Amino acid sequence: MPRALDVLLPLPLAPLRWLAPYGSDARGVGRRVVVPWQRGVRVGIVVGESEVGDAQALELREAIQDLHDGPPLPDATVAWLLAEAERTLAPPGVVLAGLHHPGLTADLDHRVRLLDPAGGPAGAWRAASDVPAADLDERREQGLLEEAVAPVVPTRRVLHPVDDPPADAEAALTTKQRTALDALRAAGRVDSGAALARAAGVGDAVVRALVRRGVAAYGEAPVAPDPPAAPAPAPWPDDAALGRDAHGGAATDLRAVGGGTFAARLAAVLPTLRADLAAGRSPLVLAPERRAAEDAAAWLANDVPVLAGPPGGDAPRRRAWDAVVADGTPRVLVGTYALLAAPVAAPARLVLLDAEAESYKLRSGARPWIPHAARAWADAHAVPLTVADVVLGPEATALVPGAGDRTRTLPRPRVRWALADLAGSRTWPLGTDAIRVLKQVRDRDRQALVLVPRRGYSAALGCRDCGAAVMCPNCDLALRWHARDARLRCHQCGHEAAPPAACPSCGGPDLEAQRAAGSEWVLRAIAEMVPDLPRYRYDGDVRDDLAPLHAGAPGVVVGTTALLRLPPLPVVSLLLVTQVDGALHADDFRAELRVLRLLAAFAGAAGTRAPLGVLQTFAPDHPVLRAVAGRDGAGGGADGRAGAGEGEAWHALLADVDARRARFGYPPHGRMARLQASARREGDAWAALGDVVARLETAGASGDEILGPAPAPVPRVRGRSIVHLLLRTTDTDRRNALLRAATTDTPRGVTLRVDVDPRDVGEVLE
Repeated sequence: MPRALDVLLPLPLAPLRWLAPYGSDARGVGRRVVVPWQRGVRVGIVVGESEVGDAQALELREAIQDLHDGPPLPDATVAWLLAEAERTLAPPGVVLAGLHHPGLTADLDHRVRLLDPAGGPAGAWRAASDVPAADLDERREQGLLEEAVAPVVPTRRVLHPVDDPPADAEAALTTKQRTALDALRAAGRVDSGAALARAAGVGDAVVRALVRRGVAAYGEAPVAPDPPAAPAPAPWPDDAALGRDAHGGAATDLRAVGGGTFAARLAAVLPTLRADLAAGRSPLVLAPERRAAEDAAAWLANDVPVLAGPPGGDAPRRRAWDAVVADGTPRVLVGTYALLAAPVAAPARLVLLDAEAESYKLRSGARPWIPHAARAWADAHAVPLTVADVVLGPEATALVPGAGDRTRTLPRPRVRWALADLAGSRTWPLGTDAIRVLKQVRDRDRQALVLVPRRGYSAALGCRDCGAAVMCPNCDLALRWHARDARLRCHQCGHEAAPPAACPSCGGPDLEAQRAAGSEWVLRAIAEMVPDLPRYRYDGDVRDDLAPLHAGAPGVVVGTTALLRLPPLPVVSLLLVTQVDGALHADDFRAELRVLRLLAAFAGAAGTRAPLGVLQTFAPDHPVLRAVAGRDGAGGGADGRAGAGEGEAWHALLADVDARRARFGYPPHGRMARLQASARREGDAWAALGDVVARLETAGASGDEILGPAPAPVPRVRGRSIVHLLLRTTDTDRRNALLRAATTDTPRGVTLRVDVDPRDVGEVLE
């Protein structure tokens, strides 16, 4: 019987069906196949195959050709991919596209041969681009076309000997020309005539004579990609020793590692990776960002065989990388989210570094929360999952239930945190305590890191008379004030303007930066208060060269969370946090743990040093800040410094957060989704979500499960009004069943977007 293939393309579609290529005997899912698509061709992944009747076969088009230039995706990976589409309510093709596999968008040499409808001889093979697209598609429909494809192989221009030179050409060669020709034949081909001249010890004119006499010629030769090389080892940071010394009895099967620094947590997992390799299997190590993956690969390369990747954007290099991964040699694979599409036949486990990092939430495509995808990947491949994070919060620990004695908690970095109360301070944005310790840094030729909440100068430019801020004309957001450029910018839509001469609301002439200091304002304040302390900026707008600081020179670096990705400075003695109150009191059930993770990660920026940490705040009695500052009577060593253990305040805080989430059904004790409607007219967005609520209630959703509708935290963006609601259910299956019932129809002019596992309720869904 005819055989049909279910093929998944990297497009917002479900799998589509084609007949297997004529004469193909390839079997199994995961392989790549070329199919006809909209007057052209596309590469897809086979996700299913079955036999069909003759009548159904007549309704299907025939796939063009199997591609055998790389290993297939494992069956378990294909099953995971389809299940991930169900979990995120996205078309499977969107999930596939999010893995950015260059082999699905590779350049193809597409050739066709036209068949004679009267049964005469077929035409010659020619490029498909030479046939009008409409004619091509019509001949496909009539079965009067043969097609063939081959991946385009990169070539380069080379000089090579001619196999059949003109008669008597060699006899006329001079001695030097004969020497050059012999050298060329020995090499087979060279990159240029100049290269041959150097190799043979002759002049360029001698080589040109070989070409002129017809015994050598220039041509195109395929360029094979270099095989992927192991990353160059980089020395482990000094703080990695904290993890090496904390292995314990369950070191060969750790499931959770908390505390410490990024390097220390990775070092603690190293014995587990070694045990996996000794068993002949390859563990995968997943990092939230490319820089973190590169660091992890370079450090691990000192101790175990490592392969970093996969490479993106280049199909030949990806094929070479896939071939190495699939050869069966045990090695540690290190990369970001696309690593989950690696064709590894015998995975040992999946290690998730920084398990609650916000960068694990993809902002496009299926918008997955990668830790959930990683848990599902590990289940599909029947391998354990190991998580590591600076703070093992409820959502991280829920990924590895029953970890028990296979959990390690590493000592926190030895930062002596002090809380500086800003109430009544007259030296905004730096309080008197901050100014005093910065002067001490200067006097002792030390270094300081200053963490600020935002780049630029201020969150807004406001009127001293009426208090109104200068707003973006497209969004319900204040324009951010960048004093360095004397410009106002919207960080949402990109609108940019010069500051107005008067307040747009009351006409008052007195505009000032509002008290929400960014990196520019803090740098200016340091320049005024401690003018002889060298200053550097490190944020999304400006990244100064910090080479003098890494060489030990004194100075202060002011930056955003970009500071967390810097290697430790050698003589840092101060960590200063200018303000975290805005993040701490955000309307988000994750706010407390976000701040706790931020401060714990910032402490790691000092490496093995024990600097002073200063937290400026208007809320010094907040439980999070008290726990960080060690005001719990525990968690300190004999010297009174935090770091010997997490202390009662840390454990009490995490337990309280988990209990509150359980009470209200927030993750990990429930599942959430956000539905966002946007329209040019505000009433249209409200009406669309009203219809969604009605369908949810018809499908059985209770009032406790539907939170909203309500205006989005930013009610208007790029000229469109935004309304949203949250759906909160006990499990994924119920959430997705309700969402399918509620999103069956969207009025014209309204865009309805769904985000499962939302991380930021104020985010605009693109």
